[in-house]
Amino acid sequence: MAEGLSGKAIAGIIVVFIVAVVAYFLLTAPPSTYNVNTLGNPSKGSGNVTVVEFSDYQCPACRAAEPVIQRLMSEYSGKIRFVFMDYPLDSIHPYAQKAAEAAECAGDQGKYWEYHDLLYANQEALGTADLKGYAEQLGLDMSAFSTCLDTSAKFVEVVADETEGNRAGVPGTPTFFVNGKRVVGVDYNQLKAAIEEAQASK
Repeated sequence: MAEGLSGKAIAGIIVVFIVAVVAYFLLTAPPSTYNVNTLGNPSKGSGNVTVVEFSDYQCPACRAAEPVIQRLMSEYSGKIRFVFMDYPLDSIHPYAQKAAEAAECAGDQGKYWEYHDLLYANQEALGTADLKGYAEQLGLDMSAFSTCLDTSAKFVEVVADETEGNRAGVPGTPTFFVNGKRVVGVDYNQLKAAIEEAQASK
């Protein structure tokens, strides 16, 4: 009986190990494309290219993405539709969940995007009193807004966005999907290239 393993046996074991590792990462890696379910989510613009953003109101990178999105919306006016999805990172951003709920409450009164903009403009002040102050600033019905916010009426709605983000393999915020193609982080050139690619495929 030979002692130990032959060179061929060792090489065979190494090959099997490498194949197993590659297979694991291929099977567990988040999808690079995903058809996001955006039903019921706030959107603006129109066109045959849809840009979906998973975002967090307390995330500095998400705030930095705002002027990038505005620039692209201007440059591709009439060509792209932008959809916003909530993805609050509760473990590091304790105010993000409630801020997302507040924006949805404002949306009930037709002021989603105005409220959305105020949240990013005042990212360092997202306590409950601050959230109600922004609603008052926009002239919302404060009784309806406060009831919506205080009862967490939009909690499930926000969690539904998070669940969809998890299905899509969102690794962090901001993450974009341009006609289903994932783009992670804030990069004007990368987003522009994804939009151009999506347009060319139509």
